[in-house]
Amino acid sequence: MPALVREAFDMAGVPEATPLLHATLTIISTGARQTILFSHPACPTVSAEEARFLTLLALARTDGCDACVSKLLLQWVPGPVALRALAVVRDLAECIFVEFGSRASASPRPGGFDDPSPSLWPDPGITRVH
Repeated sequence: MPALVREAFDMAGVPEATPLLHATLTIISTGARQTILFSHPACPTVSAEEARFLTLLALARTDGCDACVSKLLLQWVPGPVALRALAVVRDLAECIFVEFGSRASASPRPGGFDDPSPSLWPDPGITRVH
């Protein structure tokens, strides 16, 4: 995990989020069906895949949304990997959102939390160069 990430979580008061983020990204990246592109930390925009990951965290902290989180995970990884990732994503979201509480409130994306339709996301196969 890059030092910048560790420092950010330390400054935010959630140092235990670093290994959880590392575990989440490791499970997703090693099980992914295609390359998952996250932008450079200095990039001023959020990629579609970064937005999907943030949506995963927001949904994971919402009771009764495991099916929605699983649907989003299944866009990246096969079923058994998605099941393994689900618990870690939940732990990461709880760690982050317990600390920040309402300051990190989630807002629904188009279609709402109950509709994590792949059609709402740009084609994940598109390569972005930063």
